[in-house]
Amino acid sequence: MRLNHIENCWITGTGLAKVCRKANIPVPPRGYWNKLQYGKPVIKRPPLPPATNGAGETLTIQPSSPAGGADPVVDARAAEEQKPENRIEVSDQLRRPHPLVQATNAALAKSRSGEHAVPAAGSVASKTEAILDIRVSPATRHRALRLVDALLKALEARGYQVSARGVTIEGQLVPIGVTEKDDRALHVPTAAERAEKQRYPWTRIPTWDYAPNGQLSIHADAYVWWRKDLRKRWSDSRSVHLEDKLNDVVVGLVALGAALGQRADEQRREADARAEQERLRQERARRARMEKARRDHLVASTESWTTAERIRQLVAAVERRATAGEGGIPADLAAWTSWAKQVADDLDPLGAGIDALLRRQEEAAETASQSSPYGM
Repeated sequence: MRLNHIENCWITGTGLAKVCRKANIPVPPRGYWNKLQYGKPVIKRPPLPPATNGAGETLTIQPSSPAGGADPVVDARAAEEQKPENRIEVSDQLRRPHPLVQATNAALAKSRSGEHAVPAAGSVASKTEAILDIRVSPATRHRALRLVDALLKALEARGYQVSARGVTIEGQLVPIGVTEKDDRALHVPTAAERAEKQRYPWTRIPTWDYAPNGQLSIHADAYVWWRKDLRKRWSDSRSVHLEDKLNDVVVGLVALGAALGQRADEQRREADARAEQERLRQERARRARMEKARRDHLVASTESWTTAERIRQLVAAVERRATAGEGGIPADLAAWTSWAKQVADDLDPLGAGIDALLRRQEEAAETASQSSPYGM
């Protein structure tokens, strides 16, 4: 058995299938176990192929980044953020704002007074200028800008690169945005809405009214589906405001960046492994083509040699019969036998010597090795 031991760890079925494929262990097709569970016919299990060079009887699977596990980068940042001298303070005024905050503030000032948000970074409306993703009501804009200003300055002070799209940590971009929560209340139709509904029955009257309530949230839209333990949103609560959570936000952003970096490293390793497997497959295919070319050359050489020997035997028999009489070999027959001997020499793979035979065989193998496996 090639796979007879797995160290205690949590692994998905997809991950286990990848390990088996890398070790050249056959895996069942999709739906195999469901069919087996309900007694439906399934394919017969194929025998295990021979172990590849260097593969042992035991495969050890260890998680690369277990959920909730310690990460030295995150642990170091968390320890630094707990120090009193590293506490992030939010100013009551925008003093020397970060350039991104200043640009966003200018964009907000141009927006309509009742507008709830400005275009998000990267959207069509923000192509010409760097605008942070801040989606809040006018009443909380100043506070949101002060929060983001303190956060961006703190991130840069810690050596991270910030942009309108977010912060780059461990070589990975972690998007950052600010939103405001809404309170929901039942909508009371106005007289104009009821009249419109009466006139046009298909008109839709909203069920709810939404009003911003002043509670802000900082969110990181990082796609880390494999790490359910990572936090991606920090919000005002009844007891603690966001101003007192910015150090936790920094730690959370670093954890997200580290997770993305680990995932990127895993994907690079998997890509390298796939590339190596493909290289080995192509090498096996190349060697198989060379071996086939050698065999084909051997068979063809044997057939040519056999034909040449039989031609020589035929010429010798003709000459024996021609010389049995007293008149000798006629000129036309002599010309034919000379031509037949030349044909035999041309067909004989040993006519140019053994070294030439081996050289032609290797030339055929080399040509086959460089040809496309699809005959193109």
